[in-house]
Amino acid sequence: MSDETEIIQGAASDTDNAPRPEDGEQDVSQDPGVVYDDDAEGAGSADAVLDQARRFIGVREDPMGSNRTSFGVQFGMNAVAWCAIFVSCLFQNINALLACLGKHSYTPEWAQVFNRAGRLDMSPRKGDVAFMALHGPSFEGRWRGIHHVGVVETVRPDGRLVTIEGNVSDQVQRVVRAMSAFAGFGHPDYDASAVPVTPPTPAPAPGGPAYPGKELRKGSRGSSVRLVQARLNELMGAGLAVDGDFGPLTHSAVRRFQAARRIAVDGIVGPQTWGKLW
Repeated sequence: MSDETEIIQGAASDTDNAPRPEDGEQDVSQDPGVVYDDDAEGAGSADAVLDQARRFIGVREDPMGSNRTSFGVQFGMNAVAWCAIFVSCLFQNINALLACLGKHSYTPEWAQVFNRAGRLDMSPRKGDVAFMALHGPSFEGRWRGIHHVGVVETVRPDGRLVTIEGNVSDQVQRVVRAMSAFAGFGHPDYDASAVPVTPPTPAPAPGGPAYPGKELRKGSRGSSVRLVQARLNELMGAGLAVDGDFGPLTHSAVRRFQAARRIAVDGIVGPQTWGKLW
């Protein structure tokens, strides 16, 4: 049995969860600033989850193929298959874990929790937790063959869905899926949590520190990196160690910040990103 806080460990899978031929043309943008939205009811908290998901589009494993991500660090379980961890972190980031019945890392178990709560069916809605059986209902003996999960962004008139998923070819991607990909849709109880859609942004420091005169990127070290880490912690609760070492977690946090500010997402702190920080 699982309750609202139990964590069930998942195992790495040998699939990259890429779109199948039957899913059709992948005519969607991977730009975090693009929004596909059917304006369906269930806005509010569902929109908050989707806003979070869009910000992370393009975030990759580091190193690629390792299953190591900032989401695994946040969740407390890294270097394992991370599609469910990614979705759990989205809800955690907006204080809505009650809505999705807690943190989970193992997709079949999470789907069964929704099923026991009477909140799993085959009628997709915006903001649903979408459970997938891309290899059929008997895959590895799992419940309904479920091995992958994402969040529904929109339901298209042709019956296909646009989802945002982690662990797709080692990164977060927006994907178009045919209905045959899905084994159930978990309907979060978005009324169960008071969700802050946009956290308040701290007032900028007067003037802010001067740009250091060179780009900061992976491998950079020093006091300017410490300033960036501290500011990211202040602005977005990044949880970075302020150690002056621009490593993969700092890189991922910079990318999230850039996506949220609608500037080029490259993980490099140049003059534009520096100016947005202060």
